[in-house]
Amino acid sequence: MNPEELLFYTNLAAVHYEEKNYDAGIEQCDKAIAKAKEGIYDFVKLGKSLARKATCQAGKGDYANAILSYKSALIEHNDVHHRDALKRIEKKKKEEEAKAYLDPEKAV
Repeated sequence: MNPEELLFYTNLAAVHYEEKNYDAGIEQCDKAIAKAKEGIYDFVKLGKSLARKATCQAGKGDYANAILSYKSALIEHNDVHHRDALKRIEKKKKEEEAKAYLDPEKAV
């Protein structure tokens, strides 16, 4: 395990995500993103870090920021998995917004 490697932090973020500790996962992704911006970076790994951050944000229920992070990930590396995840999150956000408009009293 090399702390100088971006995947070190994104893998730690994956562990935090599985433990449902989303804030710690986002923090690890932010470390990876900062490390990538220090100099010459691998855009594929940066895209993966941004996508992992978006996954943690979505798990937390922060769909707006998850969508922004996925779009940033796609700018760095246009990956089909990231595009599919973005579509799923956008759909979920629409569903959540639609649920917010429902009035349970009128449904009776």
